[in-house]
Amino acid sequence: ERERFDPQVARFRRFYFSEAQDAAVDKQGRILLSPRLRQFANLDRDALFVSDLDKFQIWEPGVWSRVAAMDEQEFIDNPEHMRLGF
Repeated sequence: ERERFDPQVARFRRFYFSEAQDAAVDKQGRILLSPRLRQFANLDRDALFVSDLDKFQIWEPGVWSRVAAMDEQEFIDNPEHMRLGF
C-alpha cells in the first residue's frame, strides 16, 4: 500500500488512466469504442479481448500475437519471473 503514495506511482497512474473512457453497449450487446480509442489501439475491424484478472484488455490481434510471443519467451528464458505473478 505504501507504493500508492509514491510520487512516481501516482504520476504513472495519472498518465495511464487519464485516457480512460466510458464505452457504450449497443442493442446487440457489442461494446462500442470511440474512434479515438480505435485509432490509438490501431483497431480496424477485429479486436481481441484478453483477461487481466478482474479487468480485460483490448488488443489489435497482430500486436497481441507479437506481445504474447515476447512474454512467452521471457518466461521460457527466465522461469523465476513466473513467481512474480498474482
